[in-house]
Amino acid sequence: MDMDLDSRHLRLVSEIARAGNVTRAADRLHVTQSAVSHQLREIEDRLGTPLFVRAGRRMFPTAAGAHLVQTAGRVLDEIARAEATVHQFARNETGEFRVCTECHTGYHWLPPVLETVYRRFPGHQVRIAAEHTMHPIAGLLEGKLDLAIVNRQPVDRRLRIRPLFEDEHAAIVHPAHPFASRAFVTPEQLAAERLFLYSRSLDDSFIVRRVMRPAGVEPAAVTFLQLTEAMLEMVKARMGVSVLPIWSIAPALESGAVKAVRITRGGVFRRWEAASLAAAPPSDFVEHFIAVVLEHARTLGRLLASPGTTVTPSKRRTVARAAPASRVAVPPSARRRQGSRLPSPASTR
Repeated sequence: MDMDLDSRHLRLVSEIARAGNVTRAADRLHVTQSAVSHQLREIEDRLGTPLFVRAGRRMFPTAAGAHLVQTAGRVLDEIARAEATVHQFARNETGEFRVCTECHTGYHWLPPVLETVYRRFPGHQVRIAAEHTMHPIAGLLEGKLDLAIVNRQPVDRRLRIRPLFEDEHAAIVHPAHPFASRAFVTPEQLAAERLFLYSRSLDDSFIVRRVMRPAGVEPAAVTFLQLTEAMLEMVKARMGVSVLPIWSIAPALESGAVKAVRITRGGVFRRWEAASLAAAPPSDFVEHFIAVVLEHARTLGRLLASPGTTVTPSKRRTVARAAPASRVAVPPSARRRQGSRLPSPASTR
């Protein structure tokens, strides 16, 4: 739809009404009187009706002019507010940040991270876009997310990928379970147990996709639960075995209520990365958010010494390493092993 007016016309009409004549309006607009008169005639010609009537040296709006003056006030105020807000965006004084993790339990560690970030950027609003949890990359590519914390290592040149950390998944068992005295369990041994898994299906399960199926086994019996506390209660009641990241159940491990047993001799680790659009402009907020996530991960990295023992303060150690620089996604075969292998914030699928 073509429009006869723009913001310059609205400002001119508004100033004429405020000043009462063309001369004072021209002074306020820092243009010549003839320029104001010419523009007013042009506006009236476009609209097909006079906007002002003259009475001596004064000019008064017509009914059409009064309506336009009122509209101009609202529109110009809105434009001024929009400009002020955009300038705040440019100065990192405000903004909206949309983020999700690739599993709902990943949101357990977001509150302390956001609390730290808000201290530096108090004017920003963060929206946790949980609706994109199952398909975070699609959310990014559709412009519905600013950052996705993912564990499937996407390969897409439209994305910018920054390594964050690795977390170790272990078999979680009752202290009296036969697994509790072992240094590690095999995929075959794990598959023979009643398993409580966080995922919604076997195809969504990290431990099934990455460990069991490559070993040629499928779980004998699985119950899917989307609540860590419920899974722990099942294990405590000797109803079966769970598989969880060690960091997510640190209090239960430290209390001795359950035991964590390594899966395979070398352990099972999952890499987490921050994904954003490669074409997105630089953002101090996003960079600070990622830095806080890394620091939070390093703090959690001090929690556990070994997944096979109950942790006591004397056994804690720091296992974090500095994360590599950001990169654009490349095929997995070309990637070097990166990140920090540590019990840190992540999904429990």
